[in-house]
Amino acid sequence: LQPPPTTTTPDNVPQQSRPVTLLNELEYDHGTNTILANIWFQSIILRLDPGTGHVLEIYDLTALETPSIKEQRKTNSDIVMNGIALVKSTITNSS
Repeated sequence: LQPPPTTTTPDNVPQQSRPVTLLNELEYDHGTNTILANIWFQSIILRLDPGTGHVLEIYDLTALETPSIKEQRKTNSDIVMNGIALVKSTITNSS
């Protein structure tokens, strides 16, 4: 099993008042009314407030990278996680 991604809030992020650049692959989350976006060339996904654009949560996915991917990235910066897919919950309430 892979370790879970690390989640932090913007309060833990240095220079939080600066704009985030290289946002890529935006996905609207209807369940939370937020936007998910990954940062190109990083294993980071942000949860954004669509009204303000503020970062609500930061997901660090580096723990999901295999040793092979980490080694390949040393010589090829194009090898990155890219894309977000939301999957509706398959849990149903049974009575």
